[in-house]
Amino acid sequence: MDKLFWLPEWVERPKPDMAIDVEKILATHDEWVIDGNYKKVALESRIRAADLIIILNFNPLVCTFRALKRRLIHHNKTRPDMGEGCNEKFDIGFVKFIWNYHKRNLIHTEKVLSQYPEKTILKFKNQRELDFWVNSL
Repeated sequence: MDKLFWLPEWVERPKPDMAIDVEKILATHDEWVIDGNYKKVALESRIRAADLIIILNFNPLVCTFRALKRRLIHHNKTRPDMGEGCNEKFDIGFVKFIWNYHKRNLIHTEKVLSQYPEKTILKFKNQRELDFWVNSL
């Protein structure tokens, strides 16, 4: 989703344009993985099209540490999963996003998900839970 959302130099792409691209991906692919939340971009379409929904609700301190680590690893580079020309950054705005994620994003997403009881939804609170599930496959 980041690759669709961000234009070079961290310029936000208009959400309606991004939604059109998401809808095209859903319509033209039998298999896909969407990573990220973007609650205002075709969220219900993504939910309806999904076979499995995985929610990672890790501790914000762990997420902050991982974001900082990612910044150090990708210093002055654009990650492969990011829009071109968006060099990795770590700033106060991103830290606030991480710490407010549950309140501002996850609660909304879970509210929408509650309208789809037929969907398979897995929630993991930490890496250990996620690793256990992955290793059980």
